[in-house]
Amino acid sequence: MRFSLLTRQSMVSLLALSAVAVGCSSAEPARGTVDPDAGADAATGDPPHALGVITLGERHSTGSSEVTPIASAAFFPDAATLPARCATDVAGCSVSFLPECGTCREGETCTFDDACSMVCAKTCESGCGSDEECYAPPSGVSVCRKRESFDAGPLAFTGTRAPLTLFPPYAAPSTLKGAPFAPGAELHVKATGASGLGFEAFEDDFTAVARFETKPSLANIPAGVVFGNGPIPISWTPGTDKVEITVAGSRGTVTCQADDAAGSFQIPREALKAVSGGTTDRYFQMSATRVKKEVRKDKATKAGISSRLVQPIGWVELTTSSTESAELSCAARNKICSDACVDILTSPANCGGCGRACPAGDKCTTGRCNGPTSCGTCTKAASTTGACVSQDAACKASPECATIQTCVAACKDQTCASACVTRATTTTAQNLYRTVAQCICNSGCPNECATACGR
Repeated sequence: MRFSLLTRQSMVSLLALSAVAVGCSSAEPARGTVDPDAGADAATGDPPHALGVITLGERHSTGSSEVTPIASAAFFPDAATLPARCATDVAGCSVSFLPECGTCREGETCTFDDACSMVCAKTCESGCGSDEECYAPPSGVSVCRKRESFDAGPLAFTGTRAPLTLFPPYAAPSTLKGAPFAPGAELHVKATGASGLGFEAFEDDFTAVARFETKPSLANIPAGVVFGNGPIPISWTPGTDKVEITVAGSRGTVTCQADDAAGSFQIPREALKAVSGGTTDRYFQMSATRVKKEVRKDKATKAGISSRLVQPIGWVELTTSSTESAELSCAARNKICSDACVDILTSPANCGGCGRACPAGDKCTTGRCNGPTSCGTCTKAASTTGACVSQDAACKASPECATIQTCVAACKDQTCASACVTRATTTTAQNLYRTVAQCICNSGCPNECATACGR
């Protein structure tokens, strides 16, 4: 199970960008700190307010025409009570890890507390009704309590590619396909207002973000650059919004903020090392997102009777996003050759190692060149100084066996070679030749002559 503790800013990031959290390590850098760039409103000087986050966006993979739509909304009675995100700064980027508690007792799970210390917390186990939620207090058993909805009623959008309405709890409809808006489109949202606790009715106009694409695409960044020693450069056509770059590895997630107008960014290797599993673990899930966020600070809320504090003033963040994503990997058995991830067990140009090319017409099998040229070269070596010297000498001592060898050497296919053996007039000569062939296939050149030996 994966956990993250989010502030107002990081909650917006989660909803808008669908950031991926992955495993972490006990290695440096340390993890038990609150991200200073993700502090609560009190830390930024914002006045108390409720918060609404409305997000429309799209996510596309490099080289794929398929687009995943994003449509979500969430409303919070007090922005200051949203928890902090446990992260640390590495080379100017934010790095988040999973908590590691060792072994927790039955009914507990490992998580971060409000101070970003790793603790074993009770797991909620009660079976609750559809209008209830399970609550696990720090001490005692879990209980069911009435779920208090806090929303803004149905949200109707216009200016989108197709009519779109989100209903509490604001799950995107299954009929939503592709990007919900055209790049730069003028959008409008109308909230009918909460029937209970939540925001009063409101309407707002906002502008859609431009589609975001990197050049070269994320998937086409050379493996030698991705898994090398330097930073990973990313470029795009400059824009006027914000860009967030996320790289998830086996130990954690790196999030870097970039200047859209700059049109480029270099992901620091120090941050990448913090979330990767080392030189043998070469896998990153990478995404780059352009985000346009417009904030409205003039909304009213309805408090009513509630166990929670509801701020009378509400802010609404209207966010649109465009994300390019790619999975980048290079298997542990592979090598980086000329900036490419190469399987040296099968690559004819890098057979058994970078730059070890097989002769033309030969193929690479288990890291050895296999084919007519490689087999011929290996057979000569095995017969003169290698494993089959004695067998070859016995064949050459027999004129008829030597004739078979000469005949086979001139052949271009297996049919010709078989005919050379069957034309021999004595079984002794045939057996002497077959003894040499068996030695070559089994001991002298099992890989180089695999095809000739029928494997």
